Amino acid sequence: MGKVKSTMDFRVVDISEGGLLVETRLGLPPATVCELKIDAKGRELNIKAEVRRCRAQLTKTDGGCKVAYRSGLEFVELGDEGLAR
Repeated sequence: MGKVKSTMDFRVVDISEGGLLVETRLGLPPATVCELKIDAKGRELNIKAEVRRCRAQLTKTDGGCKVAYRSGLEFVELGDEGLAR
């Protein structure tokens, strides 16, 4: 779990050396750079990543259905410490 620009919560769906797939309640505009704060094993990790794509997805929940947005982000600034974590 983490925050985009300290205001929007997101959930990490998948992560790799080059980027991550996140789920948010609002869409992220492609080609924008996001500042992400991620809790990495109890330590805060600050990352900059560019939005490469964003798609709406209908998800079933116990209370019905909801729309969530899944965005593919490419790391812009990660550094050796961030890559190691």
